[in-house]
Amino acid sequence: MTVLADLVETALRMVHPGPVLRAPGTGGFDGLVLVTGTAGGWHLVTVGVSSPDVPAIGEGVCGRGVELSLRVDQDAVDPSRPGVPWPVGVLSALAVRVQHGDVIGPGTRWENSTPLDGDPGSTATHLLFVADRTLRRVQTPMGEVVLAQAVPVDQARLEQARVEGVEPVVTELLGTDPAAVALLRPAGADGHGVSGPGR
Repeated sequence: MTVLADLVETALRMVHPGPVLRAPGTGGFDGLVLVTGTAGGWHLVTVGVSSPDVPAIGEGVCGRGVELSLRVDQDAVDPSRPGVPWPVGVLSALAVRVQHGDVIGPGTRWENSTPLDGDPGSTATHLLFVADRTLRRVQTPMGEVVLAQAVPVDQARLEQARVEGVEPVVTELLGTDPAAVALLRPAGADGHGVSGPGR
């Protein structure tokens, strides 16, 4: 896993110059979550979901062939605060699901019953997955790994994605800025928001 972690970290540094933190997975995920700062938030990527130690799902693919990513605003991760940041917990929980056979990748949905960050004021309880908007795939000596970006959404967006598909809904929500971050709380009367430019 060290080789894969180094390769993913190198790819992250090409997109976001600066330090990359390595957080251990939680909840049974024995991999890592890499965390790097962006202009106004954080970009998190798992290492260990694809796992070259398991049979490849296809030719030229590293193990399960997928790692997971998530973009959150600045307040979601505070390295100085004790405890596990909720984004690390969410990615770790998803990683365990994949390791137990769930299929998560671009175009899929993950339905949940409680706010992702544990805050009752949050409306984002579900996730839609698209190819990571800045780091789509990583080539490794063990094969290719696709990065599936989790995008937090509320119930209305989930219902919309069931009808229209995941990609159009995420594009409508985040626009063309590849570094945009979906909000966890209503930003306006319609309850759908996205962070400002440069995040």
